[in-house]
Amino acid sequence: MNNCTTGTNPSHCERALPRNQTAFGGLLDKHSEIYPGKQSKIDYTFFSDEGDGGSQYSYLQFDFDARHVNHGKRVYQAQDDAHLLMYSLPHHREIIQSETYSPNKYHFDGNMHCTPSLNGKACLVEGSKWLLKEDLDGSPSFWASRPPKAEFIPNLANAMRKDIGFRIPSYFQKGAGDTYFSGKILAKLSRILLITAEVRDICSRPMDFGHDYVIQCASVTLPTDTEFQDALSHLRSSTEIWINGTAVTPFVFDIHWGGLVSCGCLFNDKVMTCDNTGTDDCPAFGDPGLDFGHAFYNDHHFHAGYHIYAAATVSHFDGDWGKRNFENVLLLIRDIANPSPDDKFFPTYRMKDWYLGNSWAGGIARAYPNGRNQESSSESIAAYEAISLFGSVMTGKWSEDNSSEGQEKVSICRHIRDVGRLLTSTEVRSADRYWHVRQEGPKAGIYPSQYTPYAVGIMWQMMAQFQTWFGAAPHLAIGIQLLPLTSVSEKRDSLDWMQQLYPSFAQSCLEATDCEAQGWSILQYAVLATIGYPKKAIAAAEKLPPETFESAGGNGHSLTNSIWYYASRPEVMNLPPTPSPTPGVPHDERTHPPAVSNGNFDCGCPETCTKDVLGYMAGAYTCGARIEWRMHQNRENEVEACKHIGGFEYPDVCSGCDPDRCLVPRVSPIHTSNECPPCTVKECHDPTLNRCPVLDAPFVCTRGNNLGGCSAIPWNLGDECVRCCQLTYNCL
Repeated sequence: MNNCTTGTNPSHCERALPRNQTAFGGLLDKHSEIYPGKQSKIDYTFFSDEGDGGSQYSYLQFDFDARHVNHGKRVYQAQDDAHLLMYSLPHHREIIQSETYSPNKYHFDGNMHCTPSLNGKACLVEGSKWLLKEDLDGSPSFWASRPPKAEFIPNLANAMRKDIGFRIPSYFQKGAGDTYFSGKILAKLSRILLITAEVRDICSRPMDFGHDYVIQCASVTLPTDTEFQDALSHLRSSTEIWINGTAVTPFVFDIHWGGLVSCGCLFNDKVMTCDNTGTDDCPAFGDPGLDFGHAFYNDHHFHAGYHIYAAATVSHFDGDWGKRNFENVLLLIRDIANPSPDDKFFPTYRMKDWYLGNSWAGGIARAYPNGRNQESSSESIAAYEAISLFGSVMTGKWSEDNSSEGQEKVSICRHIRDVGRLLTSTEVRSADRYWHVRQEGPKAGIYPSQYTPYAVGIMWQMMAQFQTWFGAAPHLAIGIQLLPLTSVSEKRDSLDWMQQLYPSFAQSCLEATDCEAQGWSILQYAVLATIGYPKKAIAAAEKLPPETFESAGGNGHSLTNSIWYYASRPEVMNLPPTPSPTPGVPHDERTHPPAVSNGNFDCGCPETCTKDVLGYMAGAYTCGARIEWRMHQNRENEVEACKHIGGFEYPDVCSGCDPDRCLVPRVSPIHTSNECPPCTVKECHDPTLNRCPVLDAPFVCTRGNNLGGCSAIPWNLGDECVRCCQLTYNCL
């Protein structure tokens, strides 16, 4: 590192100036005999300044087991002048503390001992142990820290009266299908019930909340007790079947890797159940593409998190159910967040990377060149929120039991609660630093200036990527970092990031043909409400057709939860007159790029920005049409428009027209295979099929044992895959 001698290496030189390496060399010499040992470990301690609402903060300790090269003995401050040198990342330096046996002294004054990394500047810290103080941000709660604004109680009441009748699909009720979408649907009904209970409580004692609530509550009709109990009974039975071993698609224990994995479901949409028979009774074991690769440990925390959230909700309303199913829910928690090294069945913290702070969603199905990955930082956060909520709810329920077993369970539940809070807080901190991108302010500068989006779509160990596994449109990469909408979302999404993010999110939805239909505009309106415009957000959401809340992007949301979230955002001071772009314009009234570009330009890249490349389909429109539209609609010059389309929005298919790169597009977005014909419109919009990365594995199996599986090369048609199609940019 720091091998800057001439002042010209952009990776190692600050402000194009050579560095004086004398101090750095002396620092390395001083600490050269200290190395991290084999017994490195993490530990944590919880502290509270209050009662049993939970610890208020935690000390997370990294013990590097520092040892001397010469004799292998551990380093202790009382005996040693030199300590271990380790690289720290920006999120570490926000909360690192001094420690009794380790100075934790910074060595990055003037960036002299820092080096670029994927996660911002890595700077040296002297310390054989690190102590990180993490604020746990209050007790876990299903609700926001303030009630919905009184003026929106009628909007909520109207939505609740409809949504209280929402019923989980019959196949999910019997545990047939995938564990991800089933979990989202369970959590959807959970949120409807929780919000209904909150509003019913407010309107049962409106004077406690203020005169405005008295007026608004007097004018509304809320769901009845019978309607509420019917919905709760429905959620209770639908949640339980997935965890009691009787599901058509059961969880089974994998003795080799120590985890709960889904058997998988060969879903037959004609009879609405699984065709799992004979040797295919657990088809997911042989198909890494089935159930999002759950049997290969992909996305476990995403899937389990939704189911745990539903279990926490049912337990909140029915403590006896929570006690009866306690151990079954605990299996899901142990699978993704087991805290005990003494547990012989599950590894500790399966998904968590304690050094980086975030979790990894990639499992064991495939070794990618860029390492492990995680797409949705927000679903990871929500999974750990669910754990903390279940622990909190069950602490209260078991506290009612004065037996020795009950008190033992109280101790266990308190630990579940606090471990869940620590996992949530560290995940939020990492997401805020590395998924939530600022272009200005104190948290800007994590990524090079060439990275202009305001979010990371997929984070890899060696790459930050602005796209998703299911599409490259900006609103997809942004939206997948914002769902689900629960109480932790307020801690997750800082106001400064929301304010910087909104214009590009709204612009992408404005230009897309399916942002509303596929449910992503629900999240756009959530950002709009967060930056100070809840009334506009609610008005826009109420115009959405019911089908929006049944789509692949919207089926975890409800109108009730959306309005609740918009209505409970904190006040924002010093608002601009109106956000831009504004929502609520019917799609057929919007101005869009022409289907074909008639422009005569090459973006300064005559060799690569050819007519063919300008004619490539980038979503619903060609590269050329999009560039020309920005030139006319946004009044950008040719270079600005080309940079935006070729370098920012569609950096793969339109890269030939990026004047900063002039690269031959990575792939042709058109159909190239004889074995796998182009995917039909129906196949493109089928969420069980269109989940393959267009660039890396565009060939999707549409019939056979590998239904929904992705391949980088055309399928060899046979029993494993009877029929396939190729996803192209026309599908996005």
